Amino acid sequence: MNAARRRPPFVALLVLALLVGGVAAVAINPAHLACDATQERLDVAGAPLGPGHTLGQTVIAGHARLRRIELLAVVYESLAAAPGAHVCLDLERLDAASAAPVTACRPVAGVAHNETLTFDFPPQTDSRGAVYRLTLRGDRDLNLSVWLTDYDAYAAGEAWEDGAPRRGDLYFRTYYDYALSEALRDLISALGRRAWPMGATLIVLLAPGAALRTLLPGSRRREPVVAVAIAAALSIAFWPLLLLWATTLGVRIRPLGAWAVVMVLLGVATVRLLLRHPEPGPKVVDGARAPRRRSPWPFVALALIMLLVGATRVLQVRDLVLPAWVDSVHHTMITRLIVDGGRVPASYRPYMPADGFHYHFGFHAGAAALAWLSGLPAERAVLLFGQALNVLAPLAAYTLAWWIGRNRWGGVVAALVVGSLCYMPAYYVTWGRYTQLAGLVLLPPLFVLTTQMLERPRALGAGLRDGALVGAALLLAGLILTHYRVLVFYALWAIPQGALVLWRAGRGASRQPATAADGRLRWRWGPGVRRGALCAGAALLLALPWVVGFVARVTPEFATTYVRWEAGDGANAFPSALLTVGWTPPLLYLAGAGALWGGIRRRGEAMVTAIWVGLCLLVANPRLLGGKDTWFLTNSSVIIAFWLPVGALCGWLVGDAARLLARVRLPRLG
Repeated sequence: MNAARRRPPFVALLVLALLVGGVAAVAINPAHLACDATQERLDVAGAPLGPGHTLGQTVIAGHARLRRIELLAVVYESLAAAPGAHVCLDLERLDAASAAPVTACRPVAGVAHNETLTFDFPPQTDSRGAVYRLTLRGDRDLNLSVWLTDYDAYAAGEAWEDGAPRRGDLYFRTYYDYALSEALRDLISALGRRAWPMGATLIVLLAPGAALRTLLPGSRRREPVVAVAIAAALSIAFWPLLLLWATTLGVRIRPLGAWAVVMVLLGVATVRLLLRHPEPGPKVVDGARAPRRRSPWPFVALALIMLLVGATRVLQVRDLVLPAWVDSVHHTMITRLIVDGGRVPASYRPYMPADGFHYHFGFHAGAAALAWLSGLPAERAVLLFGQALNVLAPLAAYTLAWWIGRNRWGGVVAALVVGSLCYMPAYYVTWGRYTQLAGLVLLPPLFVLTTQMLERPRALGAGLRDGALVGAALLLAGLILTHYRVLVFYALWAIPQGALVLWRAGRGASRQPATAADGRLRWRWGPGVRRGALCAGAALLLALPWVVGFVARVTPEFATTYVRWEAGDGANAFPSALLTVGWTPPLLYLAGAGALWGGIRRRGEAMVTAIWVGLCLLVANPRLLGGKDTWFLTNSSVIIAFWLPVGALCGWLVGDAARLLARVRLPRLG
């Protein structure tokens, strides 16, 4: 019996095991500790606690099963700690007089200044929406207190001192046990409330790209998941290009106009599919011979991973009314300017007294398109569109792993690493790093199309008949409008990849017999170089109105806007802490092993990926070459993008090792 016949029963058993495990998980109903309410502003140290002095805070629990309270300690070293003293926290429910207070105590000995004071309680099963008063006290005079603020930083409650309300709030965090059953209820509720906005998001992220793919020659000869990733990337690039040229032509986009564009694209694509003839040539998928029989199991596994990733990204923002702080404020403002004006903003007015808009707007154009199609306000569109891009990140990792090893299971492993094991890019939602995420999702499809464009032995005159060249030009133009730093990442990748293409072209030419005309070997890399230049020129032409305007606005005002290129003191410190979170260390080791394995296996794409990572780090640290660090490309911006090459290299290693093991024939016994 061959391996192909043995594999389905094994996979069926694996699927059955997963189903049994899922049922068992629902029955056990595991829970993890999740943060609920927080107030982290502090500027006042409370007076030492004791029988004559207490501090408190009223809070509203947002979830059931409230279990933990954290405060921040103030230790007075001038006072002696009483031997055997304890600090206690009473949890009293104010909206249910019959509920008995609960108390948690901990020893004072050993508590350090600014240490987190943790108080655990039995889970309060009915705490959702309940009003509590926390009272902190000592069983004797202590040298201990907690931090608070004099400002009204927590609108849902107030601080208490010696049994009476006082101005300000305590520094505190509350936590609850988030059970699987509650997560499932929240997920079903979120899907019910946001069914239409999520459907509109799929239209924004897939419809334009899917339509454009049907217009590109060779679109049917792609690995299916890579084809979806390319369609999503084309959609991400489409909206800023549409907005740019509409603005250039004096047209303002409104909801009806956005819908008209989508319907026209889908109509043209439908006609194209109905009229398209079979393409001649051998059956080749993305430069590799197509398998005789396509196994469905990698796609089943990837679908399960994507469902898991989608669920976690929805649950991640279940309690957010607005996108999280920092970058999201800026992104929401730009998106609202686009939604209201129907064009690329000329300034930040009326929200800011600033003219000369030159910020990359690719993400914001997509979020604005979602607002137009769904009717969402700008802030909700930013949050939903950003999380949708986060769901696409595993597909980007799959695409890069596929490009490296041409192995579907390797792509599945890469998607699993990025979607479930690596804390980036899921953490991007914390500070709204959505623009960089959009650019990184564009990168792997752009890598694939660029490679195919350079390596195909087609004549330069093919031009618009070359789907890879046209697609790469569209994605590169979209990247120009989406994120300037990620554009630098692409340029740095092009250096080792270009060298690999030239080396392979030289090897191919050296194996050819001498021509009868001149008796010399002809290198075939000339057309590839010219095609690369044509692609770059086409991308520049597509983005030309923005490029010209950007140069005209930024160049004369650079000194006023940015002051200088050099990074300030400590601004480019290496964020080593980001490399020690969760699964990151073992994933980095596994990715490093993948790079070494690529060298052993002489897999050029794996070595290109490793060299690319090194170049990004080198350019982020020009001081290593005697230069000065800049604010434009910093270590932090590079490190938070590591999820993409790390996931791909891990996937390549596991996928290639599994492929080699599958070829091993074990001796038969008996």
